[in-house]
Amino acid sequence: MVSETKREAALRWKREGRIRKVVADRKRWTLEFFADDLPKAEAEERAFERALEEYPPLPPPPPKKRGRKKGSKSQGQSREPEVGGGHGVPPSWGTIPESASFDAEVEWVHQNMVLVIEERGSREPEFHWDRAQKAAPSHGARNLMQFAATNRAGFMNMLQRVKPGAGGEDDIVRREKVKIEEIKRILEELRGTKEPQDTTEETDVDSPKPD
Repeated sequence: MVSETKREAALRWKREGRIRKVVADRKRWTLEFFADDLPKAEAEERAFERALEEYPPLPPPPPKKRGRKKGSKSQGQSREPEVGGGHGVPPSWGTIPESASFDAEVEWVHQNMVLVIEERGSREPEFHWDRAQKAAPSHGARNLMQFAATNRAGFMNMLQRVKPGAGGEDDIVRREKVKIEEIKRILEELRGTKEPQDTTEETDVDSPKPD
């Protein structure tokens, strides 16, 4: 049974310094429930109920001791872990909104996953956020990108439900063409020069000449 409303719980998690971690986990759990064919509203409610279970109220902090150094972090404060390995958020993205519409997050991942995700066989994938066509619409979109990298079938199922008709054969061909063009661009940057285009015009050298 839910003992707190969403607003009450959000205010508590904010006071405890855990709001970003909770939001990220709720997004992930919502995606998992949604990928299991639950309706979106029910998936969000199940994720909220799980968040209440995983993040109950913290015990009251011990009395502050005199002479404590200023600027020291309290026990409730934590830093949000970086999503993906090796590549942080590009400075050009600026401040990322805390949330966005679910449809916008799914669409951003759909348009950028072939550019951002670097599959590495049995190892965990790398995420090249700087290769995205535009900044992520929210922190949740980056979590969704991570979900798509580890559960491609689940994401494509989600995409079909949010955007019917997407993810078909024509769409896959289009995204693969984008990936190929991106690979070509990277190779050109590594070489430092672009391949010269063939401008040779056709001649009539081999054409039979009239008598």
